[in-house]
Formats: sequence, C-alpha cells, structure tokens
Amino acid sequence: MPTFKNPAKNARLLKYPSGQIYQLFGENVALYQQAIGSAGHNGLDIVGQQGTPLIATAGEIVEVKNTPEGYGKHIRILTPPDVNGDFFELVYGHCDTISVQIGDKVIDNQVIGGMGNTGFIISGSTPYWGNAPAGKGVHLHFGVAECST
Repeated sequence: MPTFKNPAKNARLLKYPSGQIYQLFGENVALYQQAIGSAGHNGLDIVGQQGTPLIATAGEIVEVKNTPEGYGKHIRILTPPDVNGDFFELVYGHCDTISVQIGDKVIDNQVIGGMGNTGFIISGSTPYWGNAPAGKGVHLHFGVAECST
C-alpha cells in the first residue's frame, strides 16, 4: 500500500475548528446535488493560506489542467502499483500555482504547486466557508481514487 503524505505542508488533518479540514468526503449532499449534480463532496477540503505548498506522493503527473467549472487549476498524480497491482489517482484541485508538467515523475514530499481558489468554489453567495482562517474559498481539494490493473 502506498504511503500517503500530508498534501498541504503543515496542515492539521482534523475537522475544523481543531484542524484545517473544512469538508469531508460525502458531505453536503443537497448542496452538491443542486450545484453540480453530485451525490456529495468527492474529496477532502483542506484550508490554508494562499500559496501554501502542496506536497506530492510519489508517482507520475498524468494531468495538469485548468477547468473553471470544476477543480480549476489542478494536478493528477498516478501512484506506482502496489504489491497487488493496485494504484491510486490523486487529485490536487483549486491550485494557485503549478510547478509540474504532464509526464514528470515526482517523489514523496516534492512541492508541486501552491494552494488557491481557482475553479468551482462553494463560496461567495453561500455561507459554507464561514470564518475560514485563510479567507473564503482558499483551499486544497484532495481526492483519491483506487484503480486496479
């Protein structure tokens, strides 16, 4: 099984107000159903300051893209297969900056970009982000999908 690293340098991976996770996987079904037709949130939202370094888990960069209606500026990493032949696709969404390109091989703890609020962000007219310490909307959307050969 791959060893996953904290995707945002110095983030406390506890639910706010104790830590920096504002939204867990599967939360806010009604909000996401209405906004984008999804059955809840599909990752973790980790809050930090604009530009907070984003940390990689080893793998290959398979996508660097900007989708304004989705993850905004985002990165997808495909991890190497584990002993069972399974691998993971990691999504780092809403980036401010990106410092890797498709095809790059990244190593554990390598900085691959900075935290931002690009793309579709549940903020502005919704009260969701409340008194987020980094300001409304600035966060990393971190998603993990298991794949098999």
